[in-house]
Amino acid sequence: MFYIFRFDPYQIFEVSILTVIASLTNLLHSASNQSVFLSAWKLANVTPIFKKRDPSNPANYRPISLLSFLGKLMECCVNTVLYNYPVSKDLVSPLQSGFSKGDSTINQLTFLFNDVCKALDDGKDVRAVFCAISKAFDRVWYRGLLHKLSALCISGSLLRWFSSYLSSRQQRVLYAGSSSSWSSINAGVPQGSILVPLIC
Repeated sequence: MFYIFRFDPYQIFEVSILTVIASLTNLLHSASNQSVFLSAWKLANVTPIFKKRDPSNPANYRPISLLSFLGKLMECCVNTVLYNYPVSKDLVSPLQSGFSKGDSTINQLTFLFNDVCKALDDGKDVRAVFCAISKAFDRVWYRGLLHKLSALCISGSLLRWFSSYLSSRQQRVLYAGSSSSWSSINAGVPQGSILVPLIC
């Protein structure tokens, strides 16, 4: 008696993907339940990208921080849950266009242009003060940010998760096939993070 076995590579691929998804889901649930952001997800590889002028001056390079894919996946899950809360409680200013869904900074430029033109048409004086904070995300104070989140009624396990998320981060520089040693980050929020625009 002979048996014919049909080999379907797509079915094996589908089973493998489902296994990976189930494992990832369990990992993310476990990290969430324990209020931890895994230390492996806190490591950032910084690649300096040349901007202009003298290549020997480190200030002429833009640091691009590459974060863990799994860490960003966890951030995405938290961001999805957290985003609706400040919006539903009117904690986000309607004048904030940057990093807001369905909005853009072009809307703010249009709003400003309209106000200036209307004031000039009415014969009024127009004065404006523009402030630019250099490397603002690099100067965020962790304890102050956690206090701000606490004031927004974020508490318990979620606040502990944010404390874990912000603390004990490290980075190294990768350039021309070489890397520096790891160094601790004592201030600032992770560049390239999905959550940063929402919580800052």
